[in-house]
Amino acid sequence: FLSTAGKAKRKNIMDSTPVSFIASASAAQDDAGEDATDCAINETPINARPNTLYFFSSHFTTGEPIIFANGPKGHRCIYPDMKGTFKGGPDYEDFHGIIHGPSSDFATIHSDGSISLDVNMVMRTHDGIPLLGKAIGRSTRDPNDPVKANFTTAFTFETGDGNLNFLNNIITIGHGKKDGNRIQIDYYLLED
Repeated sequence: FLSTAGKAKRKNIMDSTPVSFIASASAAQDDAGEDATDCAINETPINARPNTLYFFSSHFTTGEPIIFANGPKGHRCIYPDMKGTFKGGPDYEDFHGIIHGPSSDFATIHSDGSISLDVNMVMRTHDGIPLLGKAIGRSTRDPNDPVKANFTTAFTFETGDGNLNFLNNIITIGHGKKDGNRIQIDYYLLED
């Protein structure tokens, strides 16, 4: 749903779009048939409620943020010096180790107040295997205490170790809390 200003902007874009582009896009839709926009394989959800399995938790602290205020995408807050531990849950007790530098979060506070997380985490298992973790997510501050927040993230791994190659093919879902510079996030696997 576009506002009046949005409709005017869209009209201006369409007015400046070459006619040949509009004609070819229209012809492509005609070639695809009347139901070109209906791409559903099945009308019912594949799995309406996925099952999750607790995989691991991370506990870490961050350094003081470096803030770049009023940029074109909002305020950038870089949280350096992330240090802590991670530990696997039931069935994954052997998955544990440390989080160390140069781990950091390049968070963005957008003009609407929403906060995007972009975390790169350097990890090392208890037996010395290096892992790279990547989290993309959102943070919601506690309105009564801005040093507290909740997180929801998607977390992936990279490793070259053959025994942990399964990590390269999973996405975990994280939910956690921040209190000052202390953070705990619990990660879950989606089960088939």
